[in-house]
Amino acid sequence: MAVYLLIGSDEEQGDLIYVGETEEGSTRLLNHDKKKEFWDYAYFFFSNTHNLNKADVKFLEARIYQAIKEAGRYKLENATIPKESHVHDIRQSELMDMFKTIEFILGGAFNLLPFKKVDLQLEVNETKEKINHLQQQLDELEKETFYMTQKGADAKGYLLGEGKKFVVLKGSKTASIEKAANSFKEISAATNLERLKKQGVLQEIDGYYQFNEAHIFNSPSGASDLIYLGATNGWKEWKNKEGESLEKLRK
Repeated sequence: MAVYLLIGSDEEQGDLIYVGETEEGSTRLLNHDKKKEFWDYAYFFFSNTHNLNKADVKFLEARIYQAIKEAGRYKLENATIPKESHVHDIRQSELMDMFKTIEFILGGAFNLLPFKKVDLQLEVNETKEKINHLQQQLDELEKETFYMTQKGADAKGYLLGEGKKFVVLKGSKTASIEKAANSFKEISAATNLERLKKQGVLQEIDGYYQFNEAHIFNSPSGASDLIYLGATNGWKEWKNKEGESLEKLRK
C-alpha cells in the first residue's frame, strides 16, 4: 500500500500535481503513463514494515491533497476530492507523524529519487551537446592559460582582461627556495612574498612556496619574479601549451 504524487507541468495550466493511493504501484504507474500526459515525476510513499492498510493510505491521501490545495503552489489534477477515512485516534497520531515527514520532503528536502519518464535518445543528445559545449569552454580556457615550469616551478595563470594584470592560480608552486637568486631580496617581489605569506596566500611546503588561493599581480613580471624567485621578464617567461609566450601572442 502506498500514497503517491504525479508532478509535472503544462504550458497552459502551469504546474500540476495528482495525489493518489494504490496497492500496486508499478501497475498504477504504467496506467497513468498511458492516460495522463502531464507528469514528469512520481513520488511514492510507503512503509518499510508494510503496516499500511487501505484506511491509512486514504487518510494520508486526503491530508496531502488538502495541504497541497492550501499551499496553492500546484493545480490539482484529481477529478474527485479524496475523502479522509476514519481511523482510531492512536493510529491517526501515528499517521500524522508520517504525514509530517512527507510534508517535509515535499516542502524542499526531496530525499526520494523520482521515477522520471525519459526520452533516452533525447537525453543522450542533450548530454552530448553539454559535453561538447563544456569541452569548447575548456579548450578556450586552455588557450588562455599560461605556465611556468622551469627551475622546479609548477605555476599557471592567465592575463586578466585586456590589461596587464596577471592572475596566478591556486595550487601554483614557486621554484625551489634554495635556488632563489642572490638578488631576489633586492627586488619588490621579495617584499610581496613576505606580505603574501602573512596573508596566508603563500605557504612553504617541502622547500617551495605554494599558492593557497588565486592571486592577482599588477603585471606578468611581478608574478614571474615571485614564481622564479628572481628578476624576470614575465612577458617572455609565461608560455601557453604550445610554448608561445605572452609577448609573442600580444604582438
